[in-house]
Amino acid sequence: MWKQRKLGELGSTFTGLTGKTKEDFGHGDAKFVTYMNVFQNAVASLEQLDSVEIDPKQNEVKKGDVFFTTSSETPEEVGMSSVWKYNYDNVYLNSFTFGYRPNIEFDLDYLAAMLRSTTVRKKITFLAQGISRYNISKTKMMDIEVPVPSLEEQAKIGAFLSNVEQTITLHQEKLSKLQSLKKAALQFLFPKKDEIEPKARFTNFNDIWKQRKLGDVTPLRGGSAFQSSQFKKTGIPIVRISNILSDGFVGGTYAYYQEQKSDEGYVLYDGAIILAMSGATTGKVALLKDRTNKKFYQNQRVGYFTDLGIVDYSFISIVVQSFLFNVQLKTVLVAGAQPNISSKEINDFKFYFPINKKEQAKIGAFFKKLETIILLYQTKLDKLQMLKSALLQKMFI
Repeated sequence: MWKQRKLGELGSTFTGLTGKTKEDFGHGDAKFVTYMNVFQNAVASLEQLDSVEIDPKQNEVKKGDVFFTTSSETPEEVGMSSVWKYNYDNVYLNSFTFGYRPNIEFDLDYLAAMLRSTTVRKKITFLAQGISRYNISKTKMMDIEVPVPSLEEQAKIGAFLSNVEQTITLHQEKLSKLQSLKKAALQFLFPKKDEIEPKARFTNFNDIWKQRKLGDVTPLRGGSAFQSSQFKKTGIPIVRISNILSDGFVGGTYAYYQEQKSDEGYVLYDGAIILAMSGATTGKVALLKDRTNKKFYQNQRVGYFTDLGIVDYSFISIVVQSFLFNVQLKTVLVAGAQPNISSKEINDFKFYFPINKKEQAKIGAFFKKLETIILLYQTKLDKLQMLKSALLQKMFI
């Protein structure tokens, strides 16, 4: 049977570092748990500790302690918890969080998951107070009720969720390495600024590279101004700026439109390369990779790099995602103004292209394979995170 118990009945709070100035940090034989360590990790990380001098007057953290952030810019980020699972001397807590020391035994993996579950987070968020910055009271936090099953059941839940978390971490690390590999490959397989050939080339290719305007090989096409009042629940999905995701692919929630008879000027198909032309993500390039729909419609302020067949299209995809594209993009974005770019500006960007289409295809195929693997790991990671979220919701009602 699961009992609901108040945090105040199960433990007591303690303060973080006090009486310190900025000159006291960055040196010394003691460590302290940083604010971001608490904020980012359900279980505190040993890699996010900073140095401070040993001070017997401060509260040392102990294995089993829980840390809570006390303030943030949004109520949803107040009271983020982090569990300390280690036995180390002379480790303190930063002054922007407070500590909680249970007086009963918890399985620490269970405790970490439970305190970050949707159910408990809603209770904590409800207590956040403020206008421009939100804070939370330690006293009110201690009145929050949390589920406390038997220690045996906690251990089973904790072990299961810990395995899921370890799998997620493993996929995140692999994904990060693949993204770093892609970034490094872009540096080597494309000419740097003021150079006409890349550092590395595939074997049997030594033809020259020629500079061309982007608009001469893949002119950017604008979209159509679809009326939001005519959006449907089904029909042809519309690619809007919000569908250009940070991972470099098109996705998210679509609006739908009734299929039009003459749609050649704004229709998109699987494999299209698109660009955000205004808003916070201006200049962000994404690949449309979705075979569940036969076609898509292109909204206004979403650009499409048209395929004229002059340059291998997979190579175009790499060019517009390269650091060289971003360098030229910065020259047309006005600092402090609402981000906005035109087709003409993009079409005037200049790049070096290999004149040999087989070399274009070789480079494009290399990155396409790499992106397929990245997408595979990203999809697995998304599914694991959805699984974890669903499990937390069902376990902690």
